[in-house]
Amino acid sequence: MLEQRALIEQQREVIHALSAPILQVWDGVLAVPLIGALDRERADELMHSLLNAVTRGNVRFAILDTTGVEDTDEAVADHLVRIVRAVDLLGVRAIVTGIRPAVARTMTSLDIDLRALGTHATLREALKFCMRSLAALPR
Repeated sequence: MLEQRALIEQQREVIHALSAPILQVWDGVLAVPLIGALDRERADELMHSLLNAVTRGNVRFAILDTTGVEDTDEAVADHLVRIVRAVDLLGVRAIVTGIRPAVARTMTSLDIDLRALGTHATLREALKFCMRSLAALPR
């Protein structure tokens, strides 16, 4: 019984790790493709994993691609904004891409300042922005 529970917990951890992988897509650029429901537990795990990844390397940008997220509630949208702020506190610019209309409506209904939230329509546009920004940095 204990072995079965341990196996189930291990499988759960693998599934959660795969549900929001953190990919190094360019020197200094991480991307996190989000797919499916973004509940509070998953958002907490994402923040923990992303902050750890940011502190391990020479990261300048973290792209959160929400193209695969259909809908979210206010609490989770607020948590997404908190992830952006936490990443920013570590000196990394977070960019949110692929925001769907339902998610945009939820995020604008929050009583928070969204001006600091960097967004691009697509992951491709965000990558172009990151590459141009990195190229402009002094060497």
